[in-house]
Order: sequence, then C-alpha cells, then structure tokens
Amino acid sequence: MFGRPKSCTACPERGSETVAGYSAGDSRSLPRADQDAAGRGDGSHVHYDQSGDRYVVVTPRQ
Repeated sequence: MFGRPKSCTACPERGSETVAGYSAGDSRSLPRADQDAAGRGDGSHVHYDQSGDRYVVVTPRQ
C-alpha cells in the first residue's frame, strides 16, 4: 500500500488501497492505468510510485 502523495487532493486523509500496478518503462502504461482506474469507479485514480518506477491504481478507503 502507498500513502497519499502530498500533491494528491483526491485521496481522503484515510488513505487509499493499491489495486493494480503498471511499469512506468512502458509508454502504454499510463493510458492503461488510467483506463483501469476509470473502469473501477469509486474514486479510483492513478498515482506515480517513484520508488518502484511504476503507476499504481488506487482506490480511496471507505
């Protein structure tokens, strides 16, 4: 699980759950992550995980 990035205003203070990850080395990863997040709904969106060099789809905790 990744915490809320300081710049993310979409995640509530209670944090988020990582539900998928995509390697940032693939130029198609960000569009795939965006599509994945849009399909999940419920406020799902994409964060960039710098330490893992990947895009992660997160869903705010309920």
